[in-house]
Amino acid sequence: FPFEKKNTKKASNRNASAGEKSGSAMASAPAKEIVEVMTELVSRESKVEFVEKLKNLSNQNLTKMVERVKELRPSAILTLPDDQIQIKVDDLTKKEFDSVNELVDSMVLQELPTKKQKLE
Repeated sequence: FPFEKKNTKKASNRNASAGEKSGSAMASAPAKEIVEVMTELVSRESKVEFVEKLKNLSNQNLTKMVERVKELRPSAILTLPDDQIQIKVDDLTKKEFDSVNELVDSMVLQELPTKKQKLE
């Protein structure tokens, strides 16, 4: 029995030091992941600007935008009563949001009224 206790103690000491080593390595890995996730978040300001742009889109372009969201992340679309749709922007990744936002930007530019020049 004394032999078994001694070996058990050594094994647990070895496991503890191995655990400490992996624990310290793991501590930096989540920190790195947190930083990466934070840089991948869409800012609140970007979301507000996005919503403001949507208010000015035609129904046809809104439909195109909804179709794009459905292609990228169908779970971000909520169908509400009275033919209304809610887009859960927070469910989109930054890459998906940027893709939809670029589409909306191009549609906003297309819908801008052109200035008529005065002829004198």
